[in-house]
Amino acid sequence: MRKLEPNGQRAKNAINSIKVVLVLEIALLILNFRAISTEITKSIVIIDIIEGTISIIFLIAYIIYVIFFIKWFSRAYSNLHQKVISLSYSKGWAIGSWFVPILFLYRPYKIMKELYCKTRALLIEKNVLSNKNSLTLFSIQFWWFLFIVDGYVNGRVFMYKLKIGTTGPTIDIVVGIIGILLALITIKVIKGYSKMESLLFQTEDNYLDESKEELEKMPVVRHKLPKKTIAILVAIILVIFGLFLYGTVNKYILNNGGFDYDHAIAAYTEVLKIKPDDYEIWNKRGVAYYEKGDYDRAIEDYTAALMIEPNLHQALYNRGLAYHAKGNYDRAIEDYNAALRIKPDYHEVLYNRGLAYDNKGNYDRAIEDYNAALRIKPDDHEALNNRGIAYATKGNYDRAIEDYNATLRIKPDYHEALNNRGTAYHAKGNYDRAIENYTAVLKIKSDYHIALFNRGAAYSKKGDYDRAIKDFEALLKIDPNNVKAKEVLELARQKRAGAK
Repeated sequence: MRKLEPNGQRAKNAINSIKVVLVLEIALLILNFRAISTEITKSIVIIDIIEGTISIIFLIAYIIYVIFFIKWFSRAYSNLHQKVISLSYSKGWAIGSWFVPILFLYRPYKIMKELYCKTRALLIEKNVLSNKNSLTLFSIQFWWFLFIVDGYVNGRVFMYKLKIGTTGPTIDIVVGIIGILLALITIKVIKGYSKMESLLFQTEDNYLDESKEELEKMPVVRHKLPKKTIAILVAIILVIFGLFLYGTVNKYILNNGGFDYDHAIAAYTEVLKIKPDDYEIWNKRGVAYYEKGDYDRAIEDYTAALMIEPNLHQALYNRGLAYHAKGNYDRAIEDYNAALRIKPDYHEVLYNRGLAYDNKGNYDRAIEDYNAALRIKPDDHEALNNRGIAYATKGNYDRAIEDYNATLRIKPDYHEALNNRGTAYHAKGNYDRAIENYTAVLKIKSDYHIALFNRGAAYSKKGDYDRAIKDFEALLKIDPNNVKAKEVLELARQKRAGAK
């Protein structure tokens, strides 16, 4: 018999690699919890991008883990072959059993069970078994149960994604929890057996040659699943199957650089056939219609959601946005008011109601709402910028400039705020400061035609017609059909000719 080959480092590699997988599983789980609590707007794509990146890293880490695990598993079985003659399978099956269809459902488990049972029998016979070893047959049984459940669930999710395009975060959370449990129990199995395997080195030059019947008579502690545990596991399986029937698209998917809203709508529609009284799905399908620009269909779905749950403030807010987008500011304000009666500190509603009042020309009410939004979220650069616009529209350019300054302290590269500050200085007659701001805009966004137009106008006010003409010509290269730019360009040329 050959001597045992060291397997400790392989065990460490397998454990460390699965710890990396475990960390990534937890990160994905956190992202999916965030996805549930995040309003369905384009900002959620940030979560999708992060999740996609982590998923790629996870796939690579998982492949590495599988390689390390199989290397450890194979060496463990090979070592046992040096100590026990009557094993059920050849050494090669410790690798091959994972890749043969049908066999991979049970043979790796039988090999792992044999590793445990016969190693334990040998160690008991040699009186070297440690009582501190925590590995039990139940641990191995539970490990394999989770392995099968994890494989089945992931397979169903994969097929669902092929059909629908994505799954909801609820399903991803269930998959993540199963994956985390599997990773933890796998670490326990590797550590437990590695402790037993290390004791085999104390039995060098001794090996068993008993018959299969004799080995089976040796004392092996077997654990049956308690009834409560069985009930819990059955409940988990039923919940998982239920979630597959109820599963829905809860986030956007990328499709050629855009959002596949039609795909999402189709998925939501299928869910509503199963559960037509789910107000959250009505609300989410409304959002998909809204993002497509189909505001009427969006309003219908938000209204359906509110008929089921009248206090759903998200649906009130979303319906307000749809009316807002249609230019019906009065109806939008009504919905914003209703949402605020339910949730008075709803920052986004206060901000958008301010925009609605702004669009109606009620700048004082708009400023009040921006103030309220900023009391809740003082670093909201968009609210500061829009309040500045409202002040500027009222002719209070100094207050407007203060707000633009505050905006730019929060977000220095916010080109719209820079342009707006330029227009405020422009209106005050400070053309040099206006030009400075327009120039700063164009350093950030060189094709921003509004800044080109405004800088050209400022140069014209200063009598610098050459630079004004240059800006107007640059603008027309970007927007050749800009009638206003053509007019001011011609006027600047006339003034330059008159000045000569």
